[in-house]
Amino acid sequence: MILPSSSSSTCYSQLISLSINDCELSMQNFEILFSLTPSLNYLKIISTCRPMFDNVFYGSSWEKFIRVKLHQLKQFEFLFCYYLRNCDTNDEVTDCPILISEFQSPFWLNEKHWFVTSDFSLIILSLGDNQINTVMIVHIAGLLRRNKQLLCSKI
Repeated sequence: MILPSSSSSTCYSQLISLSINDCELSMQNFEILFSLTPSLNYLKIISTCRPMFDNVFYGSSWEKFIRVKLHQLKQFEFLFCYYLRNCDTNDEVTDCPILISEFQSPFWLNEKHWFVTSDFSLIILSLGDNQINTVMIVHIAGLLRRNKQLLCSKI
């Protein structure tokens, strides 16, 4: 998907709800796209096979952007997944507590009441002839709170 630069684009302030499926945009491209939609109240992003482990997985990147450009956003549902083949189990992306901590700031928990979960799976496959392939799957999913109950987004 090729996005226009934000300086040469029209603002779509009438758009208040947006769902994006099967998305591989970078954080920079998300910022360009959502800069054109400042009136969003609801945003849902599904990205089940991201090509790289990037800023999309970090809550601080989203927090900064939402504060500046999407301050009318009331609901944010998301699922970001990353698959790393032939990975080293010492890779920094295996540290889910660090990932999730970025989504546990006062902005996420107290101000917006948005709850996020993450996990990762490490799968070791034996390919025969003493060959081993390691696949790591990292998930970050946004949760919504309604009526004091946690509900997983129907993603």
